[in-house]
Amino acid sequence: MLGLSTDEHVAKIAASLHLARLHIIVMARGLAAILPSVWQEKVKMVDPDISWPQYLEEQLQSGAPWTDASLIVNRWLKHVPGERIHVVTVPPPGADRNLLLRRFAGVIGVDVKQWQGARGAVNESLDVVQSELIRRLNQVTSAFLDIRAQRRLVNRAVVPLMGKADPDHRRRLPATARPWVEVETTRRIDRLRKSGAIIHGTLDDLAAPEDAWESETAIVTDTDLLDKALRLLAASHPDRN
Repeated sequence: MLGLSTDEHVAKIAASLHLARLHIIVMARGLAAILPSVWQEKVKMVDPDISWPQYLEEQLQSGAPWTDASLIVNRWLKHVPGERIHVVTVPPPGADRNLLLRRFAGVIGVDVKQWQGARGAVNESLDVVQSELIRRLNQVTSAFLDIRAQRRLVNRAVVPLMGKADPDHRRRLPATARPWVEVETTRRIDRLRKSGAIIHGTLDDLAAPEDAWESETAIVTDTDLLDKALRLLAASHPDRN
């Protein structure tokens, strides 16, 4: 969570570790990818209820500074030289699942070539119907469950039974947001390129893919939600296949 540190926090951390040779690792993910992802996580963590359009408008108005890796790098550059700041770019969807691990391992000097590829827990994405169903569930359960109980219900009982997201109904950004996202993305890439930090991966990973946009906002109907809820109920039966 050090990515949320202010200039004052960074100064205190650097001062407390002044005897050490600090190396900073910053993970950088494309704006077009991180906005839908964070909203989805807010829904799963039962954060204050906010619709996707409302959330997106808030980020557009604020500039979504907490998603900007270049700002994090600039804070640390006041205390650590660029050659000891490492920016690891998050590969786009569809890339080798182990690529991000290899990039991070390369920074800290760990050889992962011989690691077994056993599948562990995976944070799967939700499609528009799944995320809206959970959001509606949160609204209902807020009347009789505290937030910890709500989070247990969502993440231990509901999400594991959701199944894979429908790739044809994944959360995309509205085309109206494209100009801002692309200009902001270019600005961030330029700042990282000029920062002097070492890039692990490629800054092209931060660019928005062509399929990040939708011309019309996806509409989730009550029929869609009912169908998903019934399938979820059936999946919870102990005798399911």
